[in-house]
Amino acid sequence: MAFQKKVKFIDGASVFIRVADARRDEELEPMEFTNTEYLPVDKAAFYMKKLPSQPLRTLIPQGKNPETFQRSLATRFVELVDKLIEDNDPYRLGYT
Repeated sequence: MAFQKKVKFIDGASVFIRVADARRDEELEPMEFTNTEYLPVDKAAFYMKKLPSQPLRTLIPQGKNPETFQRSLATRFVELVDKLIEDNDPYRLGYT
């Protein structure tokens, strides 16, 4: 089957893809420009709606230092990934 360049529109859905360094907060700020080139003109406003949400910093437990909390999350993530690798057959997971 030949590759077809088609976009399937789903009401209420939108996808934004970007590569960002999570250590650089300015790269994780909301995008100011959205390319609407591939959106139907009559539905562009519908897809451009911004839903209200809270910043991720509001998820930091009260009384915790944000930098310390971020480091502890990163450390714990590494620990869990290491444990996952150790607890499973590496060849079954595709590691060589």
